[in-house]
Amino acid sequence: MKKQLVALSGLMLASSMAFAAPAPGTWGIGASHGSDHDSTLYAPYMLSNDMWVEPFLSFSWEKRHSGNEGKTYNYRLGVGLFKDIFQTPQTHAYAGGRLGYSRVEVKPDNGEDSTTDGVMVQPTLGFAYSPIDNIDVGAEAYLTWDHGHRNNDTDNLDTGTALFVRYYFGQ
Repeated sequence: MKKQLVALSGLMLASSMAFAAPAPGTWGIGASHGSDHDSTLYAPYMLSNDMWVEPFLSFSWEKRHSGNEGKTYNYRLGVGLFKDIFQTPQTHAYAGGRLGYSRVEVKPDNGEDSTTDGVMVQPTLGFAYSPIDNIDVGAEAYLTWDHGHRNNDTDNLDTGTALFVRYYFGQ
């Protein structure tokens, strides 16, 4: 019985160490796909054991069929800052936000193309699970505010969710 207890305690200790958060100074790479059909690439950099900065590049496109047929492309480039609000050895919940440049190109089948450049702000809540060392999988929920600059200033407010995977190099 003592041997089983010691073995179980050692296994629990080893598993908790195996799934520790990435060390400060660690870089990673990640990708997500969102509910608004956007695909995003990330490059997280750990500032501390519970805080990271995350440059990102996002792209989405939509083909319209009713009435005003054509395509809409949306590009976003920016940076996010996040902090864990809850941590266990294998999971963490976090809050933060992204700030970036947004470009929307509308290309109707019949008509003149238009482009709108602007600013994007995206408060975010997320949850991640680490099934093995160096990998996080999870989900985020966010509110996106786009403010575009063209002939008239335009505002767009939208909610969304995304599933992601992140890999951290050499912990």
